[in-house]
Amino acid sequence: MIDVSVSGPVFDGRAIIAAHRATVEIRGELAERGADLALVILSSSVRKPRTGRAEASIVTTEITTFYQTGKYTMPVFVDVSETVVTTDLASYGPWLEGTGSRNYTTRFKGYHSFRLAAQALRFQATGIAERVLTEYIPEMNA
Repeated sequence: MIDVSVSGPVFDGRAIIAAHRATVEIRGELAERGADLALVILSSSVRKPRTGRAEASIVTTEITTFYQTGKYTMPVFVDVSETVVTTDLASYGPWLEGTGSRNYTTRFKGYHSFRLAAQALRFQATGIAERVLTEYIPEMNA
């Protein structure tokens, strides 16, 4: 007869809890970095900043898959809900990004701040995730 005894974080649920906490922290770090990148790109694109309202409107938020996002949002994490970097300027957001219907009729083609920020974030995401995850690995192995 063989008697097997299992113990440790994998078997008692601590590893799953630590992995979930790491995921939440990674999502938050990526959202913050994405918002920072969008802000830097938008700020460097605006030639004559007037009020700073566009820059101040860049936010990160949690949305569900039932929420219709505009083309100017930048998804950071895909799950039951997503963390997105967006602007709360409902009427100007698509126009500033260059995805609004007004962009077809005017010379202004948009700053593409969110698209460019998303591209830059893709290159940084692995490093950010690895840095955060290394803090949680000891908990998962204990």
